[in-house]
Amino acid sequence: MRIEVMQTWPPPFAGRPAAVVAATILAVVAAVTVSPWTLPAAGLLLVAAWRWPLRAAVYYPALLAATAVAVFLVPYAMFASWILALHAFVLFGPRAAFAWSVAGALVITFAQTRDLEVPAVISLLAPLIAAGWFLSTTLRENLALRDRLVEQAKLSGVQEERNRMAREIHDTIAQDLSAAVALLEGAIHDGVHEPRVGQARDLARNGLAEARRSVLALGPRSLDGSGLAGALRRLVDAWAARTGVRGNFASDPDAHALDPETEAALFRIGQSALANVASHASATRVDVTLSYLDHEVVLDIRDDGVGFVFKNARGFGLAGMRQRLDELDGSLEVESEPGAGTALRAAVPLR
Repeated sequence: MRIEVMQTWPPPFAGRPAAVVAATILAVVAAVTVSPWTLPAAGLLLVAAWRWPLRAAVYYPALLAATAVAVFLVPYAMFASWILALHAFVLFGPRAAFAWSVAGALVITFAQTRDLEVPAVISLLAPLIAAGWFLSTTLRENLALRDRLVEQAKLSGVQEERNRMAREIHDTIAQDLSAAVALLEGAIHDGVHEPRVGQARDLARNGLAEARRSVLALGPRSLDGSGLAGALRRLVDAWAARTGVRGNFASDPDAHALDPETEAALFRIGQSALANVASHASATRVDVTLSYLDHEVVLDIRDDGVGFVFKNARGFGLAGMRQRLDELDGSLEVESEPGAGTALRAAVPLR
């Protein structure tokens, strides 16, 4: 998927070549006027081009002062004063850039004219400041909107690729393995009792099961229709029927749809946690709770099993759970003691 990104103007990389151009102009002015007073500003600009970007809070006031001195002593240095506005918008946010641009305009105007009439300055700058402040606010909101749109486009592109991979696995590997299982079962039904045929059938079945799990893991298809809460409820019910362990599921009444990545991650974590309970916990009861808080959604899974020493835990799929949550800026907490059961809490910020 191709993502078109709207760039800010001027773009950040423009600071370095602009500094070189302005320094060249100041050097030419120094040569033509036979005056060295433009050279400090030119030198500062060349340093900025060499070590770009410099620390804005130190560099920009120094550039403003050096340029003002150059214009005050050599009026032709005005030809390079445009660098102040450009560097302000490259180095600062919209409002700070506008404020520094206004300050630079006042300082350079005074340096050139040696006089500023207050009423004239107010009448000139007041509408410009008001308009600029409004435009800077609008620009900041537009930049925030752009960032959100780019992030959404990236997530959409990732999900499209995951869905494409799921379709490829389903339409190729899974179909071939399904056909292989059918052929091997047919051979066994026809009286072929070679042990390797049965082993091949079992391997093909396992491969088919893994392929189907991969298809489910790559996309949130298992969540279609009833959403995360419904999928978790079906998961708990099916798991309880299969294992004979009492399973309870509860969710907030105001449960609502989340983004596909969050729903898929929490669903897979629920699957993995219940598999751990079935394999290791010897539990008689499991409680699964889905909670929608102000700023996050939380999946809690508690069992009354044998528990374990958490620092010695290995092979319980916790690393995979953490990896899924890290991709969503989420967190995983596990509490367990021998003989006291286990509590798992997976939280993902709402987006």
